[in-house]
Amino acid sequence: PGVGQAVNLGIGLVNMGIDMKDGYDATQGCWRKFKKKSQNKLDSKGVTSFDPNEKIGPRGYTAERYISKDGNLNYTIFFENKKTAEASALEVFVTDTLDINKFDLKTFSFSSVTFGETTAKVQEFAKEFQILVDLYPKKNIIVQAHGKLDTIKGIVSWDFHSLDRITMELTEDPDMGFLPPNVTGPEGEGNVTFSCKMKNTVKHGDLISNRASIVFDFNAPILTNTYKNRIDAMTPVSSVAALQGSQRDSIFTVSWTGDDFGSKISKFNIFVSTNDKEYVLWKVASTSGNAKFTGKDGSKYKFFSEAIDSIGFVEPMKTTAEAITTIDLKTAVRDINDFYSELQIFPNPAKNQCSISFTCKTASDIGITLIDISGKTVMSVGSRKYMSGKQTIDLNLERIPEGVYIVKMMNNNQAFHQKLVISKK
Repeated sequence: PGVGQAVNLGIGLVNMGIDMKDGYDATQGCWRKFKKKSQNKLDSKGVTSFDPNEKIGPRGYTAERYISKDGNLNYTIFFENKKTAEASALEVFVTDTLDINKFDLKTFSFSSVTFGETTAKVQEFAKEFQILVDLYPKKNIIVQAHGKLDTIKGIVSWDFHSLDRITMELTEDPDMGFLPPNVTGPEGEGNVTFSCKMKNTVKHGDLISNRASIVFDFNAPILTNTYKNRIDAMTPVSSVAALQGSQRDSIFTVSWTGDDFGSKISKFNIFVSTNDKEYVLWKVASTSGNAKFTGKDGSKYKFFSEAIDSIGFVEPMKTTAEAITTIDLKTAVRDINDFYSELQIFPNPAKNQCSISFTCKTASDIGITLIDISGKTVMSVGSRKYMSGKQTIDLNLERIPEGVYIVKMMNNNQAFHQKLVISKK
């Protein structure tokens, strides 16, 4: 076989092993990890390998890494013999422990093992496997990779051994280790991967937490980071804020908000019904907020929201409106006349400046905006209180291009519109 080619692969859904040596049996699983090294090996060069390590899992959402309890959870445990190490690693042992109260071990599956540029896949749902990979002629060794799940305790273990190609015993040459110092990556890197589903009994907010242990040769066990996820099993909630029963302007603000108590809302769908007709999608937003809605005089509008969270849970569709309003411009005109009289804009058409003159019948908070024909606000005069009596507001139009505009005067929720023409000729 060529370099890095797996020469034998054993997969077991039951306890089984494959041995390339005469007389091998399952009791030698202990030998792989604990057999005594010869004095020559213990004394050779007096150097050791070094292991930085990490475990990663489902990315999830938010800092809590919220995930759904459905679907596979995929994990990878990385190990590396750093380039500063003084020797190749002859053996590597990786151990992980899964919470048997949360993981459904019937769905456990080894996925692959990788060292250097060699990756070997493992048959799905195997609970134990053994792989032999011949590294000749690059190295005169065979790498034995073995993995096993203890279905009672939830302990997952992998072990890698550098075997002499002739004796099929652990090589005693420290330069023949299967994982050299990582001078030119990925020659000194490795990883193991697996997947498993959660039990149906896990609940919203449950913490899924575990970490692995990695041992290089004679080194003490080193724990990886603790990788954590939290379960999101709740649908989001949202609502459209209530509106006044009648609107005195054809343009009014619709607001919405919501919460998910987990992975957070990724999308709001805002629906509207006109005059009790079928609801249609009006607005899509990624956060709580508001938007201007433009309607017609005499029409009734009903709104409700639907939220979707980052995992994909969808809020149940609603059967009743959360906000209802009707546009009544005739009433608005009567109300405006109660506050203002003698409203004038001059000159009109205007060039670089115009004045707005009006008489307040009572003290009022008034704001003024200039809106172009596309509905975009091009100028705004912040709301302030005007005392009763005749008032004049000057607008500087030097930077406003010529065209047709609407001057909008607001008093609380009441609005008055008047056309303004700007001509630079």
